Amino acid sequence: MPVGTSELKLAHEKRAYQLRIDHNAIADLEDMSGLGLGEFFRRQMSFATRRLLLCVALRHERRGLQLAGAGLLIQQHVDAGGKLSEIDEALGRAVEESGVLRDVFGEDEKDDQEDDAAAAGSAGDVDPTPANG
Repeated sequence: MPVGTSELKLAHEKRAYQLRIDHNAIADLEDMSGLGLGEFFRRQMSFATRRLLLCVALRHERRGLQLAGAGLLIQQHVDAGGKLSEIDEALGRAVEESGVLRDVFGEDEKDDQEDDAAAAGSAGDVDPTPANG
């Protein structure tokens, strides 16, 4: 799996972050979500999935970052006038570049997953269902 990277400029900070989806990020994602990659990426984008993806994508740069810290970064971004779609798009670019969707789903389903993710992000859809329920 190649490393996927993408730049994310948060509205409340002067510097840009380099998001990174690599083996460590994917392993953290599986450990923290309790789901395999296929299950995780079939889910609709929600506040919880966004926060988890951001957390694992930033850990190479912010060692020890936890979910609450990633959630705080998202909240500060929105409070400063940023949009959730900006975060979603940057995360999507890093995931796409990593090839993880292609590795898990193959080409055809990867395209369907990207279309679903884009629709959820642009429409602001939120999955109100708890992760464990």
